[in-house]
Amino acid sequence: MLKLMEKIEYVSERAYGDTEYAKALLESPSEILRLGGIEIPEASDLEFKKFFNDTLSAELSGIAAGKVQALSGTAKIKAFEGAKCKWCTVASWGLAGAIVAIGAGGLAFLTEGSVVVVWLAELAGCSSLAALAFIHTLTVAVSEGVAAVANAICGWIGAC
Repeated sequence: MLKLMEKIEYVSERAYGDTEYAKALLESPSEILRLGGIEIPEASDLEFKKFFNDTLSAELSGIAAGKVQALSGTAKIKAFEGAKCKWCTVASWGLAGAIVAIGAGGLAFLTEGSVVVVWLAELAGCSSLAALAFIHTLTVAVSEGVAAVANAICGWIGAC
Protein backbone atom coordinates (compact mmCIF):
# COMPACT_ATOMS: atom_id res chain seq x y z
CA MET A 1 0.00 0.00 0.00
CA LEU A 2 1.29 3.43 -0.93
CA LYS A 3 1.85 5.94 1.84
CA LEU A 4 0.06 9.28 1.70
CA MET A 5 3.02 11.24 0.30
CA GLU A 6 3.54 8.68 -2.48
CA LYS A 7 -0.11 9.03 -3.49
CA ILE A 8 0.14 12.82 -3.38
CA GLU A 9 3.29 12.80 -5.50
CA TYR A 10 1.58 10.59 -8.09
CA VAL A 11 -1.47 12.85 -8.37
CA SER A 12 0.50 16.10 -8.35
CA GLU A 13 2.97 14.82 -10.93
CA ARG A 14 0.10 14.03 -13.28
CA ALA A 15 -1.57 17.38 -12.56
CA TYR A 16 1.58 19.41 -13.26
CA GLY A 17 2.38 17.44 -16.40
CA ASP A 18 -1.01 16.96 -18.06
CA THR A 19 -3.34 19.81 -19.02
CA GLU A 20 -6.43 17.60 -19.21
CA TYR A 21 -5.72 15.94 -15.88
CA ALA A 22 -5.21 19.34 -14.20
CA LYS A 23 -8.52 20.52 -15.66
CA ALA A 24 -10.33 17.38 -14.45
CA LEU A 25 -8.78 17.78 -11.01
CA LEU A 26 -10.05 21.36 -10.70
CA GLU A 27 -13.52 20.36 -11.92
CA SER A 28 -13.94 17.16 -9.88
CA PRO A 29 -11.20 16.98 -7.25
CA SER A 30 -12.90 14.39 -5.03
CA GLU A 31 -13.43 11.97 -7.89
CA ILE A 32 -9.93 12.36 -9.32
CA LEU A 33 -8.25 12.02 -5.92
CA ARG A 34 -10.29 8.90 -5.15
CA LEU A 35 -9.03 7.42 -8.42
CA GLY A 36 -5.50 8.18 -7.17
CA GLY A 37 -6.16 6.22 -3.98
CA ILE A 38 -6.80 9.21 -1.72
CA GLU A 39 -9.88 8.91 0.49
CA ILE A 40 -12.35 11.80 0.30
CA PRO A 41 -15.79 11.06 1.84
CA GLU A 42 -18.55 11.53 -0.73
CA ALA A 43 -20.68 13.39 1.81
CA SER A 44 -18.15 16.24 1.85
CA ASP A 45 -17.68 16.64 -1.92
CA LEU A 46 -18.98 20.23 -2.14
CA GLU A 47 -17.10 21.45 0.92
CA PHE A 48 -13.98 19.64 -0.24
CA LYS A 49 -14.16 21.09 -3.77
CA LYS A 50 -14.19 24.62 -2.29
CA PHE A 51 -11.29 23.74 0.02
CA PHE A 52 -9.34 22.16 -2.86
CA ASN A 53 -9.84 25.15 -5.14
CA ASP A 54 -8.98 27.62 -2.37
CA THR A 55 -5.82 25.64 -1.66
CA LEU A 56 -4.55 24.56 -5.08
CA SER A 57 -6.32 26.44 -7.88
CA ALA A 58 -3.47 28.95 -8.12
CA GLU A 59 -1.07 26.04 -8.62
CA LEU A 60 -3.09 24.38 -11.37
CA SER A 61 -5.34 26.91 -13.11
CA GLY A 62 -2.72 28.10 -15.62
CA ILE A 63 -1.88 24.53 -16.64
CA ALA A 64 -5.56 23.55 -16.81
CA ALA A 65 -6.40 26.55 -19.00
CA GLY A 66 -3.46 25.87 -21.30
CA LYS A 67 -1.95 29.28 -20.47
CA VAL A 68 1.05 27.71 -18.76
CA GLN A 69 2.88 24.86 -20.40
CA ALA A 70 2.57 21.56 -18.59
CA LEU A 71 5.71 20.86 -16.58
CA SER A 72 8.12 18.00 -17.03
CA GLY A 73 11.13 16.47 -15.32
CA THR A 74 12.81 18.64 -12.70
CA ALA A 75 10.19 21.40 -13.07
CA LYS A 76 7.48 19.01 -11.86
CA ILE A 77 9.57 18.01 -8.86
CA LYS A 78 10.26 21.65 -7.96
CA ALA A 79 6.58 22.58 -8.33
CA PHE A 80 5.59 19.70 -6.05
CA GLU A 81 8.25 20.49 -3.46
CA GLY A 82 7.08 24.10 -3.33
CA ALA A 83 3.48 23.04 -2.77
CA LYS A 84 3.96 19.78 -0.83
CA CYS A 85 2.19 21.10 2.26
CA LYS A 86 -0.83 22.19 0.21
CA TRP A 87 -1.04 18.83 -1.56
CA CYS A 88 -0.74 16.94 1.72
CA THR A 89 -3.45 19.03 3.38
CA VAL A 90 -5.78 18.33 0.48
CA ALA A 91 -4.97 14.61 0.47
CA SER A 92 -5.51 14.15 4.21
CA TRP A 93 -8.93 15.88 4.15
CA GLY A 94 -10.91 12.62 4.44
CA LEU A 95 -9.00 11.34 7.44
CA ALA A 96 -9.11 14.77 9.08
CA GLY A 97 -12.88 14.88 8.56
CA ALA A 98 -13.27 11.49 10.23
CA ILE A 99 -11.21 12.63 13.21
CA VAL A 100 -13.24 15.84 13.55
CA ALA A 101 -16.45 13.81 13.39
CA ILE A 102 -15.28 11.75 16.37
CA GLY A 103 -14.84 14.94 18.36
CA ALA A 104 -12.26 15.98 20.91
CA GLY A 105 -13.95 13.97 23.68
CA GLY A 106 -14.11 10.83 21.55
CA LEU A 107 -10.39 10.79 20.80
CA ALA A 108 -9.66 9.43 24.28
CA PHE A 109 -11.70 6.30 23.50
CA LEU A 110 -9.77 5.33 20.38
CA THR A 111 -7.55 2.25 20.43
CA GLU A 112 -4.74 0.95 18.25
CA GLY A 113 -7.35 -1.00 16.27
CA SER A 114 -9.75 1.90 15.68
CA VAL A 115 -10.38 2.57 11.99
CA VAL A 116 -9.04 6.15 11.99
CA VAL A 117 -5.93 5.06 13.88
CA VAL A 118 -5.19 2.27 11.40
CA TRP A 119 -5.97 4.64 8.50
CA LEU A 120 -3.49 7.23 9.78
CA ALA A 121 -0.85 4.57 10.45
CA GLU A 122 -1.18 3.28 6.88
CA LEU A 123 -1.06 6.76 5.37
CA ALA A 124 1.93 7.82 7.47
CA GLY A 125 3.75 4.50 7.26
CA CYS A 126 4.05 4.16 11.03
CA SER A 127 2.77 1.89 13.79
CA SER A 128 -0.79 2.13 15.07
CA LEU A 129 0.61 2.99 18.49
CA ALA A 130 2.49 6.02 17.05
CA ALA A 131 -0.62 7.10 15.13
CA LEU A 132 -2.77 6.78 18.25
CA ALA A 133 -0.32 8.82 20.30
CA PHE A 134 -0.40 11.56 17.66
CA ILE A 135 -4.21 11.53 17.42
CA HIS A 136 -4.40 12.10 21.18
CA THR A 137 -2.59 15.43 20.63
CA LEU A 138 -5.29 16.72 18.27
CA THR A 139 -7.92 17.93 20.76
CA VAL A 140 -7.34 21.62 20.03
CA ALA A 141 -7.11 21.10 16.26
CA VAL A 142 -10.38 19.14 16.29
CA SER A 143 -12.17 22.15 17.71
CA GLU A 144 -10.73 24.29 14.89
CA GLY A 145 -12.07 22.04 12.11
CA VAL A 146 -11.03 19.76 9.27
CA ALA A 147 -8.40 22.07 7.75
CA ALA A 148 -6.63 22.45 11.11
CA VAL A 149 -6.52 18.68 11.62
CA ALA A 150 -5.31 18.14 8.04
CA ASN A 151 -2.53 20.69 8.63
CA ALA A 152 -1.57 18.96 11.88
CA ILE A 153 -1.39 15.56 10.14
CA CYS A 154 0.82 16.96 7.40
CA GLY A 155 3.07 18.65 9.91
CA TRP A 156 3.41 15.37 11.79
CA ILE A 157 4.38 13.38 8.71
CA GLY A 158 6.85 16.07 7.65
CA ALA A 159 5.11 17.56 4.62
CA CYS A 160 4.57 20.98 6.20
